This record gives sequence, structure tokens and C-alpha cells, in this order.
Amino acid sequence: RRGWGQGWSGMAGDGGELDVPLLLDRADDGGGRGGGGGGTRAHTRLEEARACVQLAAPQSASNLCSFLLPLATVVIVGRLSGADPLPLSAASLAVSLSNVFGNAILIGTASALDTFAGQAWGAGNHAALGVYLQRAMAVSLVLSLFIAVAWALGLSPLLHAIEPDAALASATLRDLASLFLLVLFVGLTECLKRHLQAQEVVKPQLWVSAAAAALHVPIALGCVWVLGGRAVGALWGAGVSNALLFAMFAAYVWRRGDPRVWPGWTWRAWKGWGEYMRVAAPGAAMIMLEWIAFEVAVIVAGSLPGDPEVTTAASAILFNCVAVLFMIPYGLSGATSTRVGNALGRGDAKAARRTAVVATVLALGVACLQQAIMLGLRGPLPKFFSKNADVERAVHTAFPFLCLEVFFDNMQCVISGVVRGQGSQNKGAAINLVAYYCIGLPLGLSLAFKTPMGLTGLWAGLSTGAGCQTLGQATLVFTGDWDRLTRAAVERAALEDAHRGSDEHAGGEDETGGGV
Repeated sequence: RRGWGQGWSGMAGDGGELDVPLLLDRADDGGGRGGGGGGTRAHTRLEEARACVQLAAPQSASNLCSFLLPLATVVIVGRLSGADPLPLSAASLAVSLSNVFGNAILIGTASALDTFAGQAWGAGNHAALGVYLQRAMAVSLVLSLFIAVAWALGLSPLLHAIEPDAALASATLRDLASLFLLVLFVGLTECLKRHLQAQEVVKPQLWVSAAAAALHVPIALGCVWVLGGRAVGALWGAGVSNALLFAMFAAYVWRRGDPRVWPGWTWRAWKGWGEYMRVAAPGAAMIMLEWIAFEVAVIVAGSLPGDPEVTTAASAILFNCVAVLFMIPYGLSGATSTRVGNALGRGDAKAARRTAVVATVLALGVACLQQAIMLGLRGPLPKFFSKNADVERAVHTAFPFLCLEVFFDNMQCVISGVVRGQGSQNKGAAINLVAYYCIGLPLGLSLAFKTPMGLTGLWAGLSTGAGCQTLGQATLVFTGDWDRLTRAAVERAALEDAHRGSDEHAGGEDETGGGV
């Protein structure tokens, strides 16, 4: 989760078409409004559940494949480090910082496509998807430039403030420079993934992600060899693997993409940034606020009373459990944002709300299943990660709050997908701010340092924050005015259409045409 990062009608056989019986056919080309939009339609909650699962399953598997890239990278660094803990510690800290101050920003801004592209596809404004994709990628490139400058100028003081070990701080800065290539392509790849996701094209994401995961280890080892056996080569390898992932996604869009969604290269991608950022900036804030809260907990774990090596190791085990289990609801979250956005773009408020209800019930079912699995593995799970009795004991003590955190994290993840589909990211960001920084973290830090609970108290605070986040997001979603949201979605899709017509009428449309 704090890692890297997620068919066409008339294109039978490409493995990407959603196959849901008893659903209405997708609209043909023509850009119709009011019922002529894209996206499959369900008439009952059972049909909706099946449509959500068929969209979510490939995305969840794709997320798991993507999770293997950072995991394998850290393992390679650890193996090459031998008895010296510095390279592994520096790489781990660099990955954490690159996630919060790089990936979270770019993934969050790309999530605006869940709103814009999803609603445009539902409205039948197919050509707008290509404009939104180009705009999102342009924003990602510009933000990447700002991130590079910020890393160069601002992270050194921050690192030396939070890390007293000068050698570790210097090694972390070096590793961060190695990770910039990865961050750059994470942002661009995320744009392509959400562009496809808005059209309910999900199976190709799985095959591409699986191919990148399979090739990552030899690529990383090759980069290590090129750099003379230095562990930092694995971090460069992660960037190369993500560049390859981007290239494969781009090749799929080029060769198999729906021609209706590509208006050619257009200068309109450099317009309308104000409207785009009004959705993208809160989307980035939603992710950053949550990720930073967890990274603060990671840093604090080493300062808790008791043996810092034990608390740090136990904390790492708990966070790894959260990260792996998060991949399943993350796929359902993507499916939910797509279904809600498509329905709102079509002007179908009833279908959008039905998707929200069904997705929440599915999330509850997945969460309960995960709880059953976790309870069954409560004994052997700590032993799988560590043979240290003190570490096992610390994990076992905090385990009930880990279960609570995973449960609420599952629920809020899917409900946040509804928020993105609605375009309500500004309110979602405010909820995350209150949940974690006014409630969760203050409570966790107080319990961790002012009571004997220690690490368990920290996780009690995190689980409370996740619970408040879930309650707030659910209240936002299920008390919202769906008719107003539908009107806003239709107007948003029509606005981009109007911009296109205005440019064409003024002769200002400068397109190069052709494929991506």
C-alpha cells in the first residue's frame, strides 16, 4: 500500500472486456448524453456485485504483483548488504520518504482521472478521455520536476532533523536520488492505469504487472552488476522496471486502445488545469495525510520505551501485514470509483448509489474474511517473520489492534473509491486530516509514551484513526445529495465537450493526430 503503486467493446479476444450477463450493451460511438454513455449497467444488486467483483479481481491481483517490486528490491538490498545494516536501513528509509514525498503526490493527482475520465466515459464523451489523459500526464511531469527540486533542496535538512546518524542520513539521500526515476514513471504509469480503468479495461493491467514483476529481479540484479555489485543498483533497477511497466502500458494503449478516446495530441491538455487541480490536489492530500500518519508511526516505533530493535522489528511486521492485506480492497476501490463515476456521468444517480451500497457490503465481506484468516494465523504469523521471542511477543500483544486497523482500512479504502467517483476529494481530505491528526495520532502517541502500552498503544491510536476515517467517509457518501452529484458530473463532462467545440470553432485546435 505504501509501495508502488494498480475490453474494449468491439475488440473481442483481447482479454479485457467485462462479461456480465443481463447487462445493457455499451453505447456505440456518437458521444450521446443522457443514457448514451459508456460502462456496463446492472439492474439488480446481485448483478452490480458481480460486475464489481469482475472489475476488482484483476486489479487486486495486479496490485499484489506491483507490491512485489518494492519487496524484492528491499530483499536484494538486504542480501547484498551482508552484516552491514546501513545499506538496508538507508534503502528502507529512502523508500518511505519517496513514497510520502513522491509517489503519494503523483498517485493522488492521477486519481483525479477516477472522477474526470470515469464520468466522461459514462456520459459518452469518449474523446474527452484522451484529453484528460494528456492533461494528467502533463501535470505528473511538471510535478515530478518540482519534486526533484524539493528533494534536492529540502530533504537534507529534514533527514538530519529526524535521523541523528549522519552516515545513515547521507546514505538515504544517495538512495533517494536513485529512486527518482521510479517516482517519475510511477506517476505516468498511474495515469495510464486509471485511463484504462475508467473504461473497465482491467485484465491487461494484470498481465502487464505480472510481466514487470517477473522481470524485476533480473533487471535489478543486472543494474547491481553494472554498478559494480553495489546495493544501490537494486534501487536503480526498480526505476528501470517501472519504466518498462510504463512502456508496456503505453504499448497496449497504442496497439489495442479504443480509437474513440484518442483525439490526437492536443494543446487542450495544457488548459483547464485549475479545474483539474481542484480535484487532483485534494486527492493527493487524501493519500498523503494517511501515508504520513503511518510513516510517523514507523519512525516513532524506534523511540518507544523498551528495546528499540524489538519495537522496530515488531512494527515492521505489523506494517507488512497491513500492506499485503490492503491490496485486495484496493482493487475493489478502483472498481467502485469506476462504476460510480460511469453511472454519475450517465446521469443515473440511482445506479451510482446502488454501486456504493453494494461495494460497501462487499468490502464488509472481504474484511470479515480477512479477520477470520488473521485470527487463524495469529500464532504462526509472528514466527514466520522472526525467531526472536521478544519480537513475537510484541506482535502478539498488538495483534488485536492490528486486526481492527485492517478491518477499518479495508472499509475506508473501498468507500474512498466512492468518494473519488463522486469527485468529493476535498471533503475526503478534510475527513482524513481530522481522523488521523486530531484523533488517531495524538491518541496513539499518548498511549505509546504515557502508558505502559508502548507499541500496542500506538496501534490502538492508528486503528482508532482508521475507524474515524471510515465513519467520516461513510457519512459523506451515504448522506450526500446524489442528484446534485449527478448534475455536477454531467456538467463536468459537458464542460470539456464545450471547450473542444469552442476551440474547433475558433480554429485553435492544434492537434498532431495519430496514436499515443
